[in-house]
Amino acid sequence: MTERGRLTLRHLGTDNVDDFRALLTSPPHGWCWCVAWEVPTWTGWADRTEEQNRTLREALWTRGEFHARLFYLDGEPIAWCRIGPRATWPKLCETFRLDPAEPVHAFTCFGIKEEHRGRGWMHEAMRLTLDDLARQGVKSVEGFPRKLSGAAPPSEVWMGSLGLFRRAEFVKVGESETSIHMMKKL
Repeated sequence: MTERGRLTLRHLGTDNVDDFRALLTSPPHGWCWCVAWEVPTWTGWADRTEEQNRTLREALWTRGEFHARLFYLDGEPIAWCRIGPRATWPKLCETFRLDPAEPVHAFTCFGIKEEHRGRGWMHEAMRLTLDDLARQGVKSVEGFPRKLSGAAPPSEVWMGSLGLFRRAEFVKVGESETSIHMMKKL
């Protein structure tokens, strides 16, 4: 557990998976269950049901695949990020043409309860996560904010905003048609 100010970071595990379930089903979340990078292809992604996604997420947890940090404000879970070794997500590697053998951790998605948006908590969560990864010996971390113009709805910044990564001093190392590949050395 890591704490800065009133925000606390906890690794997702069997002891707090119910907190993540609650976050994943809080508005506007619910349908995805944070499995976009877990399915092998984008083909048919939009046709999947919430039940299919929840079932996949539950199966991953049963196998011990957690790869997330939860963030608590005064003991209440308010946000999360999915982070783990790049090789965990073959579809991510394929989508961005990345070598899965490189020892890099990747952020795949972020979420925060509606009532806590716009208060800087995700920036604080990013700092806590980067500190946590550095303590674990992780040397490089990357993210893939989507290319968006103007104010985007929360459903469009699920991979993190460009501002989130810039403020954390990530640098652009590449891009695709829809996203910017950013990297930070720890």
